[in-house]
Amino acid sequence: ILFRVCGDQYNSLNYINDAIIYFQSIGDEVKLINAHVEKVICMFVFNNDNDVIIEAIDNIINQPTCGNYAKGELFSILAFLKLRGKDYVGSLNLFREAEKILFDYDDTEMNTLIYRGLSKIYEHLNDNQNSSLYNTKLEKLLKDRPYYVKYLSENTLLNI
Repeated sequence: ILFRVCGDQYNSLNYINDAIIYFQSIGDEVKLINAHVEKVICMFVFNNDNDVIIEAIDNIINQPTCGNYAKGELFSILAFLKLRGKDYVGSLNLFREAEKILFDYDDTEMNTLIYRGLSKIYEHLNDNQNSSLYNTKLEKLLKDRPYYVKYLSENTLLNI
């Protein structure tokens, strides 16, 4: 995760792949799923091919050991990819589901995706009240966790 935050794609993916191999070898399914989710997050942050990311999400999300937190993170990324493709209805539904799942997890980076995405969708739908609500949530989150700004700019969230 630290390599991802520092923008080092090579080392980030290299260590995640090592973790995946390790967790497979010891049979720790929960940590294996978490490592796969982190790999998807890295692929997303480093702007890998959307089709590859979606395929990876499909492979992970249907695993019986994929917990709610992991699903919430994956739904957030999938919703953002749909938003990029201008699928506002699909994106809105996934963002709402992710927000519901991650409600109790205040410290997830995915809230930046959720709040920015919902703000943009509501803005597109001319729902200024909800757009403003999610913009306010995003501003508060970034005030409390300024290091998320780097995460936002690397994903071009500020320009969607």
